[in-house]
Amino acid sequence: VVIFLVLLVWWLDISPDVGYDFLDYFSGKARLSLMAEGAGYRVQAYDKSYGDFRGARKGKRSCMDLNSNAGMVIAISLILRSKLDHLVAAFGVVCSTWVPVNKGTSKRCYLCPHGDESVVSVRKANKMMARSTILMYLVIAAGGHYVLENPQGSLIALHDRYVQFLKRLLAKGVTTYKASLWMRKFGSFTWKQTWLWSSSDQIYRLDLGTLTPEDKNGKLCWTATENLKPT
Repeated sequence: VVIFLVLLVWWLDISPDVGYDFLDYFSGKARLSLMAEGAGYRVQAYDKSYGDFRGARKGKRSCMDLNSNAGMVIAISLILRSKLDHLVAAFGVVCSTWVPVNKGTSKRCYLCPHGDESVVSVRKANKMMARSTILMYLVIAAGGHYVLENPQGSLIALHDRYVQFLKRLLAKGVTTYKASLWMRKFGSFTWKQTWLWSSSDQIYRLDLGTLTPEDKNGKLCWTATENLKPT
C-alpha cells in the first residue's frame, strides 16, 4: 500500500524537488520551522489551519488536513521532495483524545488504546495517527529521521500501526529512542512535561534535566555547598 501511494503521488508530478531538510507536520504556529529556518535549513511547515480559510471559501476541506485525500497527497509529496539521507520530520500529532484528561470521552486505556471509535473525535484521531505512521515509514525509507511528540501520559505510542512500525524497525536493526522534557525549560508559560519518540538518539540532547525552583517560580535560587558559612 505504501509503495502504491508513493508511486501514485510521484506520477502526479506535483512539483520539482526542493531539497527540504526539515518537515514540520502539525506545526501550528510553526515555531520549530522558524527555528530550523533560522539555523539555515530548508524547511516546510504543514498544518490543517493553513488551508482552512481557502477551503472554507471554496466549500471544501483544508488541503492540509491529513485525514483528507488532498492532505495525504501533499504530506507524501513533501517527503518525496526532501533531501535524501538528511531529512528530519517532526510529528506533533494532535493529542486531544490521547491524553488522560480525555479518558472519560475517548475511553482509551493501556488495554484498549484505540478507545471508543463510535466517538467521531476518537475515530478521526486514530486515522490521523495511522496516516502519520505511513509518513514515518517513508521518512525512514528516505534515510531520514522522524520525531513524534505528545504530552506526558499520552497513549499515542500504543496505536496498533505505530507499534507495528516499531517492531519492523527493530527487526531491521533500527532502534527507537524515547526522551522526556519540560516545556518550561524552553521558555513556555506552562510546565508541561512532553515525551518524544525518534529514530535518532539526538533527542536526548533536548532533555535539559528536571525543573529547578527557578524554573517553577521564576525566581533565582541557589543550592548550598559545603562552603556555606552561618551568618
